[in-house]
Amino acid sequence: METKDNDEIYQAAKKLVEEGCSVVPIKKGSKSPDGIIKWTPYQTRVPTEQEITKWFSHTNHQLGLVTGCVSRGRFILDFDGPNYVDAFLDFLDSFPEFESGAIVRSGSGKFHLHGICDNIPVDVTMIKKHLDSATIELRANLVQTLIPPSQHPNGGFYEYESRNENPTPVTRERFMEVVTYINDGKTTVHSHSDVPPCDIPSDQKLTSADWYKRWVIRKVLFKGESRNDKGYELARYLNDLQLPIEEAGKIMIDYAEDVGMVRNKDHEYTYEEAEGSLDSAYHNTPRPPFVPHSMQPNESEAETPVVEVIDETIVVNEDLNVGQLNLIYPRDTFRGLIKECADVYSTYLESPYEFWVFNWATIIGSMYAQKVLIPSQLKTQPRLYCVLIGTSGKTRKSESKKQSIEIIRDLLWECEGSQRDEKNKKIYSKYLTYKDGMGSAEGLMRRLKVTPNMILCFDEFRSFVQKSDIKGSNLLQAVTSLFEDTFLENPVKIGSDFDRVDDCALSLLACCTSKTWETLFSASFINIGLPNRLWLVPAEANRKSFTPNSVPEKELIRLRFRFFKMLEKFPLDVSTPYLIDWEGGRYGDAYQRIEDWYMKMPDNDFTTRVDTYGRKFLMIMAISEGKDVITLEMVERIIPLLDWQMQVREAYQPEEFTNLMSKIESAIRRVVKRNPGITQGRMFSQFRELGGQKDKELAVQGMVRSDEIIQKNVIPLTGGKHTIRYFYNPKWKIENE
Repeated sequence: METKDNDEIYQAAKKLVEEGCSVVPIKKGSKSPDGIIKWTPYQTRVPTEQEITKWFSHTNHQLGLVTGCVSRGRFILDFDGPNYVDAFLDFLDSFPEFESGAIVRSGSGKFHLHGICDNIPVDVTMIKKHLDSATIELRANLVQTLIPPSQHPNGGFYEYESRNENPTPVTRERFMEVVTYINDGKTTVHSHSDVPPCDIPSDQKLTSADWYKRWVIRKVLFKGESRNDKGYELARYLNDLQLPIEEAGKIMIDYAEDVGMVRNKDHEYTYEEAEGSLDSAYHNTPRPPFVPHSMQPNESEAETPVVEVIDETIVVNEDLNVGQLNLIYPRDTFRGLIKECADVYSTYLESPYEFWVFNWATIIGSMYAQKVLIPSQLKTQPRLYCVLIGTSGKTRKSESKKQSIEIIRDLLWECEGSQRDEKNKKIYSKYLTYKDGMGSAEGLMRRLKVTPNMILCFDEFRSFVQKSDIKGSNLLQAVTSLFEDTFLENPVKIGSDFDRVDDCALSLLACCTSKTWETLFSASFINIGLPNRLWLVPAEANRKSFTPNSVPEKELIRLRFRFFKMLEKFPLDVSTPYLIDWEGGRYGDAYQRIEDWYMKMPDNDFTTRVDTYGRKFLMIMAISEGKDVITLEMVERIIPLLDWQMQVREAYQPEEFTNLMSKIESAIRRVVKRNPGITQGRMFSQFRELGGQKDKELAVQGMVRSDEIIQKNVIPLTGGKHTIRYFYNPKWKIENE
């Protein structure tokens, strides 16, 4: 078994004694000093240098810190139980100063917090608080605890998780608040006045609460999930809705009655257990409540376009509705690991929330491309072709992509044993491979033969387009076909056979500036269908900081824990893919809901392969949330995302240009679709920017043409048989000639 160097433990013990702390030797494979010394004297005095040398020099003894007054007021908080992370994070929410002090990962993988109080009360020894599937233990006077770099009896090592290895200093008053928090949680209920009031109407709160209740009851009755866990989950939802505790109590009683005695349970779920979950949940600060999509108000205030029919024989197709588009990303789509990552990194860095979401979704989809399936003859894999679109230099597209890959790559490295080669370089996981740029189909095939599961990355998508436009290049055909195919055959002969690669899984993660996207594609890209295989993510960012702060240690710990839990639920080293089924099968509510949406989905250029992405994202959502079934609630979240993408595609549709005038009119039409109220000056600026791209003729003619169009308030749309005018608003009309 691996051990720490004896001298490392000896030096750590010596340093603590020099700081005035008492330490004791712990027998290896144990947590007690019994069998080595009688340690009672060291509860009141610090050992001598000679004792330290005897205990730790040239021995395999581990290191225990005696906490309390004898060690100048040091104390330790120990978090244990299945839900120890939630307990740990809840504690840090109440006592955020501990985030910047010593955080220790114990040998069992749990957390310890180290603190120090100069005037620590002598009568506080050890206090334990029991939560839902977790405990918090305060260790002060007359107690000893294993500390770094000791080895746990199970073989793991105690290590500092934080950059700061010094204990968090607190006053006596603050220490007593910690004691009160642990000794009697009821006195520390968070006041709802500390959080913004929930603006959901009272009747809708009750409707949402009833939806929550029915949802968790189904989980218990049909999936066999824990009554206590789901009871606490329901109670947290009620707290998020900021329901009065009396009303929440009635709902919890109903829940207890419905799940009181279920199959394979040897005891009844009691009212007392339900009330305990409620009491524990209402000690937390309410989070923004989730409202099921079917209950959300329709926030779209876009006016219905007024249609003036010149030829009265025309029947207007509803699919041609070109009214104002809603391009606001539905942030509630993703939960679990992906959401927590996006919440954290979009807070501290300037890259927008959407970029973090789809960076992580693309990477996770690539990792599990050949590891998960949903029941279907289509054999869809959760691989994405994702393009981030934003203003050059302001949205930090490439930075968010680079950091996302590095973060997940390092987490995989840590999870797989932190392996290094003979040159002390990290040996990264084979489950996350990527290639920056690609010049040819032949090069792509060579790389896929070595790393069949790969993300093809482009800091600027234009480079891919330029490479693909080279005469004789097959790169465009190769990337397009691999969107759903898992094999690639090169039409160029090598000897007498065609070169071929099988069982490959290609993902695409690219960045593109908004201006570049507008004139990026030629006819070959549109004809082969690459644009409708791309998932577009347009977003803008605001300046936050010249030198952004580092992400707090607490947040990094949370993300690391969620990532490791995902790998525990869905290990990557499997030969047979996991089947992510529908809750209730093909006759369940979830399947029927997405089926109904699919049958009503419009049939136009903007909806092509959106259903494919629906299957891909449902699998990614399940992985991120640690679920092996697709629930109705997940489907309710995916539908707004797919609807959003259809509108994004319409606003960012690529154009095939045949002459200068059609190029100008297409540019004007795109601008007006995204900004219905655009002014003449803003329209002119669009063409000035095009002139800055060395297309001066387009810029000059564009300003002249846009001036003529503005005077008429009509934008011509070519390709139709009849003349129809669509009114975006009083300023603009679109005429289909």
